[in-house]
Amino acid sequence: YISPDAFRRLNGVLNEWCEKESRDPATIRRGINLQFMVSADVTTANQMRDRLREQWGDTAEGVMAGALLGTPDQAVERIGEYVDAGANALNIALRAPWPAESLDAWLDDVVPRVRVAHP
Repeated sequence: YISPDAFRRLNGVLNEWCEKESRDPATIRRGINLQFMVSADVTTANQMRDRLREQWGDTAEGVMAGALLGTPDQAVERIGEYVDAGANALNIALRAPWPAESLDAWLDDVVPRVRVAHP
């Protein structure tokens, strides 16, 4: 799990190696793995953030840097940050349990908005 800034930096490293190896960097699919912590509302988002801190302890901040953590609006914004950093593929890491409302918000709200914003 890495932040958009770290992803951007790593993409730069990959681009440099592509240049050295005479490979077109556009031919490489750039994917990111993000932990699924989307919540239907702010209250649940805060509860999930607290649970993540309990589960991950001292490494929680690092995990949160690479998580879709928060409301659907925040998830759409965060995905946009990764797209701007060079991502063209997204893998969502689901860690049970998650509230059904969170998955509904993902499927019914976040995914359609991301598809429109980043076709």
